[in-house]
Amino acid sequence: ADAGDIVGDLGCVVAHVCAERTSAGGSGVTLKKMNALLDDLCAIRTSDAGAGASKKSRRSGWFRNLLSLDLSPVEHKWTVRILLQRLEVGFGHLSVFAHVHPWAPDVYSSHRTLKFVCDCLADTKWMDARGDRLRAAAERDADVLRLRHLPGPVAPIVPGSAAEPMLAQKTTARDVLYDLTARHRAHAAA
Repeated sequence: ADAGDIVGDLGCVVAHVCAERTSAGGSGVTLKKMNALLDDLCAIRTSDAGAGASKKSRRSGWFRNLLSLDLSPVEHKWTVRILLQRLEVGFGHLSVFAHVHPWAPDVYSSHRTLKFVCDCLADTKWMDARGDRLRAAAERDADVLRLRHLPGPVAPIVPGSAAEPMLAQKTTARDVLYDLTARHRAHAAA
């Protein structure tokens, strides 16, 4: 990779440095092993500092363990990205939620737990209640728009009843286009 392509991306920098120092093939580390290693790091982070060795020495031991796995440059890059929580794969967690269900991003944004999202989307009573609330809000919004654009009574016009037509000046298409162009120019100049 060109040096200009990796600036600002620590994962790519690590992969670039490791490319000259490690084997290009895969290390054979399984996803289960990597997950266990990340769980160990999380346990170090959340444990009490007074329990046994200091956090700093345990974290150093964790990194020594990681380096002893003889990861490939690509595996190093993705490990760094996972640790920094910057995967940069072209979509984020909210995009993934949106593919699962259209309401999932909103539910996750309000509660921030995956368990709550799954519980809500699996609960038919919750889903029905949410649907009812959204339909009521849509109807309310539609009424607001209708009242804003069609003032007056909200009763529908029925055949045989008197209706008041919308009054307008007589004009030509050329005059309408001229007025629209003049307003557009005035708006663009502002």
